[in-house]
Amino acid sequence: PNITKLENSINAQMLSNLSLKSQQVDVLLDDKLSFTAKLSQPLIIKFLANLAPPDLPIMVSSSSLVRDLLTYSNSALLSRRIFSFRGASGIDGNISLAIGLSSVLGPMICLCGDLAFIYDSNALLLSQYLRHPLILLLIDNNGGGIFRNLNLDKLYKGTLEDLFIMPQKINISELASAYGVAYKEIKSLDDLGDAIEWGLRIIGLVVIRVRTDSEEDTFLRKNIAESLQEYIN
Repeated sequence: PNITKLENSINAQMLSNLSLKSQQVDVLLDDKLSFTAKLSQPLIIKFLANLAPPDLPIMVSSSSLVRDLLTYSNSALLSRRIFSFRGASGIDGNISLAIGLSSVLGPMICLCGDLAFIYDSNALLLSQYLRHPLILLLIDNNGGGIFRNLNLDKLYKGTLEDLFIMPQKINISELASAYGVAYKEIKSLDDLGDAIEWGLRIIGLVVIRVRTDSEEDTFLRKNIAESLQEYIN
């Protein structure tokens, strides 16, 4: 019994410490990622759960998106179903799965990067069979932004872009139009809230595009991590 009491006391203390640190993290993120800050991927992730209806499922594609979701999303995200999909090479099949999920679950949001969108764009043909709204929130950072988080300084200039980032010169608006998919581009979180309401009024797939800068997002993540370590210590 004494050992059990000691274990319970230790667990309660650990839980209290974790709860305190969680509150500290929330305070710092509120400062670094305010609603009016410049659009970035972490900012969109942080407020998405507040801007979307609470019962709306969300599917998240790889790679930086699912990591940011785990890092920067707030507690409002815990009230809904979340799906993720690794896919081949981390990008293939995301739109296909989102359409399949939506056909069963009903209205939902798919959070997707631009490379994942382009690599599975033929799946847009399946959207004609949807009987529910499906919002594809496209975070367009002009390539595979996650690779900017890796220590690739030793690569020759230009190699990072060609082999890892791989920006594509494809007109997303015209691509969506070719498949008969409604399209909208937004430039603020206020616009995003309105765009989600717009998308939920349409039966079928819609694309809401947000342009971000992957290099700036990388610096932002590093700044948050360094500030958080200093703040908690």
